[in-house]
Amino acid sequence: MMPAREKVGVRNRQLSRKGFLAGICGATLSCLAAATVPIVSAAPASASTETDRNIIIDWYQTSGFLLFNRGLTSATPPWVSAPDKAMVNGAVYDATNGISRTHQAYVAIPPSADPGDSVGAAAATASYRVLLSLLPEMEAMLDSKYQSTLALIPNSPAKNGGIAVGEEAASAMLAARQNDGRNAEDETFPTGNEPGEFRPVPPSYQLDAHAWVRNVKPFLIPGVERFQVEAPIR
Repeated sequence: MMPAREKVGVRNRQLSRKGFLAGICGATLSCLAAATVPIVSAAPASASTETDRNIIIDWYQTSGFLLFNRGLTSATPPWVSAPDKAMVNGAVYDATNGISRTHQAYVAIPPSADPGDSVGAAAATASYRVLLSLLPEMEAMLDSKYQSTLALIPNSPAKNGGIAVGEEAASAMLAARQNDGRNAEDETFPTGNEPGEFRPVPPSYQLDAHAWVRNVKPFLIPGVERFQVEAPIR
């Protein structure tokens, strides 16, 4: 006969299988987007100057810090921040790729994009606009940083064009991700002591407040159905 302690360990693993894997799958796909998109957007082919490259890296780091620390107020679990980070990265990718035209668009190529537009202005604007939508409470800080970034780029038609491209890329991303399942307040995990049910544990006995992650629309594949697992063994 299996020892009681070992039985508990097996049971706990079974409990987590369906609900946890279903939820974490969406977050994993979002992390993939967050990990892959900036590699393309930050490539030298899309950045015409050292200033452009530095701007892309700077805003990439800023967005990660603010989103994973939720505007400096509290630490946010990576699987919760990943979809938002992927949105920022995707918008920057479409903005810079719209200018270079070296890769397939993620959402869409910005209509006004021109090869002579400023890559730095496009990347900064795309990041700024998406972050402002996600973190409106950080408006003052984001405004200040954005203006400081634009000050690094000489005034020119290329700068104005880059700003327009960034605006278009951000708007397209925000529109594409409306009603995508993020932050759904009515999502909860089933609780109880049966396999597949979430079991609160001491000391707080709190439920996971981020059950909505499992239903977020993926960024890189049509759906998560092929990654679902069968119901836990009873």
